[in-house]
Amino acid sequence: MKRYLPLMILALSLTTGISCAGNKKTEKDEAKTVQAKAEWLAFDQAMEKAAADKKYVVVDFYTDWCKWCKVMDDKTYADSSVAAALKENFVIAKINGESSEKIIYQGKIMAQSDFTMNMKVSGFPSTLFMDSDGKVIGILPGYIEAPVYLKILSYITTKSYQKMKLDDYLAGKQ
Repeated sequence: MKRYLPLMILALSLTTGISCAGNKKTEKDEAKTVQAKAEWLAFDQAMEKAAADKKYVVVDFYTDWCKWCKVMDDKTYADSSVAAALKENFVIAKINGESSEKIIYQGKIMAQSDFTMNMKVSGFPSTLFMDSDGKVIGILPGYIEAPVYLKILSYITTKSYQKMKLDDYLAGKQ
């Protein structure tokens, strides 16, 4: 047993070192994820900030039970390129499509669920794009992968929505 003791100590040391190195990598990955995450505001606050900063607005309609809403949060909105593009040109807010919590939109007080119906949201997730004055540019139903979402953000920021359909833009018919 005594002659195996040095080997056991060496094996234990290597295992601990590898384990700690793995933790350091995880901490760095978590720091990148934290930096990449989109900064969500309450709807009213987002509308005020958009008007003041002259930025576009993205409203993410979700529900607590919606699987694809969670996937969109974990994949699309957590993507560092999407988060950077949103931070640069947009103000973002979330609306729970089933919430009775009140918001103000164009001077009217309404429940988030009423706003959802007024915007004709047909499913979750849905993404609403508005200009800095709160004028609706468009709404897209369903989960959107990060690469496509980036193209849609470009469609908005280049004001291509004023002269062409999104499908044509995505197909490269500029």
